[in-house]
Amino acid sequence: MVEKLLQSGIHWEQQEFKRNEFLKTSGSTDTQIYFIEKGSVRIFMMDENEERIIRFGYTGNIIVSLDSFLSGNPSELYIQAIKKQ
Repeated sequence: MVEKLLQSGIHWEQQEFKRNEFLKTSGSTDTQIYFIEKGSVRIFMMDENEERIIRFGYTGNIIVSLDSFLSGNPSELYIQAIKKQ
């Protein structure tokens, strides 16, 4: 599936994120699909004052805040780079 997406003709723009840098923050609308070429990210939300990790993404994964991407509405999810390789 990843190969089909990468070869689909979709415009891909390479971006580099530093460790702990946010790709998306709570309350923002996600308009991007991220392919992790190197490194890892975490997707989480805040529940009162506690973080709830939803998922990790690693090299070769595709990451998106799907609810926000499809609906065009803001999401409570954060996407944060946790390892740069």
